[in-house]
Amino acid sequence: MVIYHFLFLLYLMSVFFMKTRYHIIKNFNELKELVKSCKKTGYASVDFETNAKGLYMDDFRPTILSVSFQAGSGVSIPLLHFDKSVQFLRKDNQWLKWLLYFGRKVIENPDIVKIAWNWKFDNQIFQKYGIYSRGTVIDGMLAKYLLDETRPNDLKSMVRRFLPEFANYEKYDSFDSISWDKKPLEELCRYGCMDTDFTLRLGIFFESKLIYKNFYNLYRNLLMSASRVLQSAEKFGLPFDKELNGKLIKKYADQIETYETNLRSIRQVRIYEKYTLKKRKEDYINSLYEEIDNLREQEKKEGKNVSRSIKNREDKISRLMAGEFSTKSEMKLLEPINFKSQKQMVDFLFLSKKGLKLPIIEYTKDPKTKKETTNPSTSEDVLLKLKEHDSTGFINNLLDLRGIQTINSTFIVGLGELVQDDGCVHPTFLLHGCISGNTKLVCKENDIRIKDICPKEKGILNIEDKNLWVLSHENTWEQITHAINKGKQPLYKITTTNGDTLRCTKEHKLLTTKGWKKVSDIIKNELNIIMYDTHKFNITKPIVGKPSSEVIFKDIPGFPGYLASSEGDIYSVKVPGLRGVLDYNHPHKMVPREWKKGRLRIYLRNNTNKKYAFSVSHLIWMSFNNVNEIPDGMVIDHINCNTLDNRPENLQCITYPENIKRSYKYTRSSFISGSRNGSNKFTTETVGKILEDHNMGFSQKEICNKYNISQKQVSGIILKQRRKEIYLSKISDIKFIGKRYIYDLSVNNKHSYITRSNFINSNTSSGRLSSRNPNGQNIPKTMVNPDVKLQFITPKGKLFLTYDYSQAELRILAHLAKEKTMLEWFKTGKDIHLASACKKYHEDYDKIIKIYSDELHPEYKLWKKRRKQAKTINFGIVYEQSAPKLAESLSTPEESVSINEAQEFLEDYFKTFPRIKKYMEKQHNYMESHGYCVSLFGRKRRCPQVYSENYGEYLEALRQSTNMPCQSAASDMALFASVIVYEKVKKGELPPMIEVDTVHDSVYQFIEPKYITPDTIYKIWGICRNPSTKKYFGFSIDDVDMSMNFTIGRNMAEELPYNPEYDYNKMLLPDFNSDDYYIQYNNVRKKYLDKYGVDIENPGCYPLIYKDIINFNKKRYDEE
Repeated sequence: MVIYHFLFLLYLMSVFFMKTRYHIIKNFNELKELVKSCKKTGYASVDFETNAKGLYMDDFRPTILSVSFQAGSGVSIPLLHFDKSVQFLRKDNQWLKWLLYFGRKVIENPDIVKIAWNWKFDNQIFQKYGIYSRGTVIDGMLAKYLLDETRPNDLKSMVRRFLPEFANYEKYDSFDSISWDKKPLEELCRYGCMDTDFTLRLGIFFESKLIYKNFYNLYRNLLMSASRVLQSAEKFGLPFDKELNGKLIKKYADQIETYETNLRSIRQVRIYEKYTLKKRKEDYINSLYEEIDNLREQEKKEGKNVSRSIKNREDKISRLMAGEFSTKSEMKLLEPINFKSQKQMVDFLFLSKKGLKLPIIEYTKDPKTKKETTNPSTSEDVLLKLKEHDSTGFINNLLDLRGIQTINSTFIVGLGELVQDDGCVHPTFLLHGCISGNTKLVCKENDIRIKDICPKEKGILNIEDKNLWVLSHENTWEQITHAINKGKQPLYKITTTNGDTLRCTKEHKLLTTKGWKKVSDIIKNELNIIMYDTHKFNITKPIVGKPSSEVIFKDIPGFPGYLASSEGDIYSVKVPGLRGVLDYNHPHKMVPREWKKGRLRIYLRNNTNKKYAFSVSHLIWMSFNNVNEIPDGMVIDHINCNTLDNRPENLQCITYPENIKRSYKYTRSSFISGSRNGSNKFTTETVGKILEDHNMGFSQKEICNKYNISQKQVSGIILKQRRKEIYLSKISDIKFIGKRYIYDLSVNNKHSYITRSNFINSNTSSGRLSSRNPNGQNIPKTMVNPDVKLQFITPKGKLFLTYDYSQAELRILAHLAKEKTMLEWFKTGKDIHLASACKKYHEDYDKIIKIYSDELHPEYKLWKKRRKQAKTINFGIVYEQSAPKLAESLSTPEESVSINEAQEFLEDYFKTFPRIKKYMEKQHNYMESHGYCVSLFGRKRRCPQVYSENYGEYLEALRQSTNMPCQSAASDMALFASVIVYEKVKKGELPPMIEVDTVHDSVYQFIEPKYITPDTIYKIWGICRNPSTKKYFGFSIDDVDMSMNFTIGRNMAEELPYNPEYDYNKMLLPDFNSDDYYIQYNNVRKKYLDKYGVDIENPGCYPLIYKDIINFNKKRYDEE
């Protein structure tokens, strides 16, 4: 088969540049011929096109099915398309008969290889109409992801990369500008056939690469198998209690109103609000008086008649003084305090004399540099620490309000909007990883996602102190003063004729040749948009080698007593108080001053005792090149463009013109605020107008006369010799996405900003891509908020059977490091976190476990705290937390942990588990040598940032070398176990059950209560604790087992521990009581602890107690 694939690949290469021929099936005989062709080649690349409705909505319609059986051609089977020529297919459901015929003969034919891009989607449609695939399937998207996990993974991007001659095929004849439910049959079929043709070519190409790279086993046995399991979960969906959801919406709305009322009733809030409203009004009136003064000044200078403008403002002042507010801006003066506004909360909590005047204990951190800003933090952790200083109860109420608002918007109102017509929520599980769609701003230092600098909730945030500069439409750097979250608004995706896309509101303004216009007006009037090509900012800075491990010192010429080091630092060997005495054995480092951003200066004294200021880079270069001064006309340049890196190997002496050229080539700072090598001769809008006039047929002479410029200037713009980054485009398509959070910026001077998508923006852009399905990984645990999971219910007659993996990553770490102590603890069933705490405090585990099991014991709270600390450290090690980060994780509002204490914890940990330290060092070395790390299953994580000049990125790569093998293997073990369970259910080796969701480390199955038996639980436990990895992936974990806890529930929130002696049919009875359940559970647990010394929470004990369970159940059934 592999040889055949290779030969077929050679054939594909011969037709790689072949255009796709397409044909539309017109009768049943042609359909038969298509089936024969698929059988002859042994391939069928398939792709459904639909009306873009939800798959489980009543109005969902498949419009065509496209098929390619050989490269360069495609055939489309019309289904429920609106075209008149195929309306005969609707009579007696003829379209369904065609689909079923093709499905039975091709999709269910094990001898034909099926190929698709995101097979899970197409296969769900086949199964919706009773067609079940057999034989080999190639999912091109999953194959690409396994070969290269970096985004993007979509078909269009892969065509642009591997078949560039067909790039943007979806835009042919403006096809992409038509909505899916209105696309003409001919154009839709051409598009669908190109989809399947390119999927066929790329699918087989990627499969051959998987074989060559030794990924095929992982792809076939894990990814494709898991895809089938998760597709089943997506198809079945989670039944949703809409009645309960309606009650919760009202409940949370009432709670939000109550919390806001409580906050506003606090005396200090009322005082602050009264003061704020008064000050707003006074400030606004004062601004009107200033405008009047300016108008009068203008009248004196220019002689203009401004009496009408002055009278308007005077009238407005009179109205405001009388308490009349009419315009929107005036009504805003009356808005009450906004508890979501970080600016207002900072003012009320810390700054205002009318506020709480609490102590500032922490400042926000710059997202880029991680350094503290001058903005006080109001994060949850900070507020918890401030509670003891707040006697009003404001902070408690504010924290409660924030939590309720988040839960309500995401998991109450948000989930209710996702229910489809079958009454279920259908989560989408992504095996190919998450794709980030965050809008990027072109900033002075690097690109920044807009959502990273905007407030999380609706409101405005002053970020002037962050010193962020964004590229404006006039090619200048302008400072961002405020970041704005405008809350949820209707969001649209617009696409231009050049393929640029932007997600924004219809009110969003873009720069056009007619000035700043709303998107809605641009579409209505078919205006030209002025675009800015950001390609020039795709900069890769030079990399400088690592410094020598040996530090070298050189005397600084002309300044005895001072040394320059090979690490880029300046040292003094002068002895304080003893003039002229030098001590070379004890040099001390001097602290330079940052006299302007990124430039270090230091002060030295010569023999005359005068103080001189020098650039650190100059001193280092002169010392290591043994010269007394920088040559005339030369400058010291930093090779890697990091002006704070003053190592000798990073410095070079070059001419000023060479320095300027390097600046443009490797940095963004050449674009100076206000100009670029002087002021621009033409505004961006003028350039756009000139290009538009040229496209309309105006001669260069006419353009010269129109704009009063020279012909040389006109030809320079037209020929792209001047302002070549500017080009024109038009909006070709707009699609509604839904209501999403909308972000905006306030920018000084030019009041505009440019995004990486090449759009010149004046108002609002979306900070993230939409997601149609809920993210199961973010659903709060029951102990945090049970309301969310209560909404997910079971079908009639079934229960949730849930198994939750316990400490999986730590178990993998123990195996990889061969850490004997940890492996022994896992093997003997010890609580790993409590055992770690006992080891640290030199206590006997058997003694402490009794204390920890008794909540009334006087030392219970002490050991609960110590266990929690040990747990934080254990999981912190997996993520390679540093001492500062660990100190932050261990600290609580009641008790803080210092960095030194955290460092001691880490040192003690590595003394207890020395092999883990060695394993981490081994992984670091491998990452530095290869640039990637590998998991047990063979997955690769590529981390090119291990070679980055940015130390933070380098450390992150090293952390990944330890974390990824543990996290990935633990996840894949659980995934593979689900595959085996699914397979055994299909074979009848396990009772009927359906996996419907994975949340955190938990797997949820629907099962009838009669099948919830010790035998079923024991078999699932046996599979999950150590799946058959040796057989399929060539490795086995024999020194440690996975562990899991089993729970049963009538909804996702009900998590009752499994009782091997309970009849679970009782849970479906109306009078079922969970309190009675727990009483019986505890009695059974105690019985087996006393008799056998085993805990029924561990299914591994079932063989030992199995006879007792059987006898108990037999007795119960006899009584019944």
